[in-house]
Amino acid sequence: MARCERNPVAAGAGANEILSRPATVVTLPCYGRPGLAARRVVLSANWTVVLAKLNVIALEPERRVFNTHAADAVYMKRTIETPDAPAAVGAYSQATNDGDILFTAGQIPLTPEGDLLDDEPIATQTRQSLENVKAILEAEGLTMQDVLKVSVYLDDIDDFDEMNAAYKEYFQDNPPARSAIEVGSLPKGAGVEIEAIAAQRD
Repeated sequence: MARCERNPVAAGAGANEILSRPATVVTLPCYGRPGLAARRVVLSANWTVVLAKLNVIALEPERRVFNTHAADAVYMKRTIETPDAPAAVGAYSQATNDGDILFTAGQIPLTPEGDLLDDEPIATQTRQSLENVKAILEAEGLTMQDVLKVSVYLDDIDDFDEMNAAYKEYFQDNPPARSAIEVGSLPKGAGVEIEAIAAQRD
């Protein structure tokens, strides 16, 4: 639990130093709200941290950062990369995370080894796309049960039933909200692209 102090004093490091360190504990002031529960999120080397109106009062060599309240305006963005899903091939990340919510990039039926399954039945394409989503989630210690919303893009809405049959294999209990949308075309000629939004566990 982070310490809560009314009059914090900088402990030899400022926000710019936090940005350059691969892992720190940051204890932030409570602004006159002693006893307020601190919120814990993981800090790793590729966090982008923006601190507003905050004074750092403690730094320790651990992999945690604490903030006292959402109103204290601590914003964190972390990009996610795993070899178990296809590598990003453009100006995007496999996923991003702000400490609360994880957003995956759209996943097409491309294997981690780079094999495109665009000639396979739509059920096979759907399964590969979802396997990619699953691998990204697992890289963050999440499962498909943590997914809140899925967007499915089809190049032919007549493939919906076949897609849906394969999709249900991954969301048998308490399925997330979902949109299914027909589009004019998809990257690399794929028949389906799937993206997900998931809740990050504490």
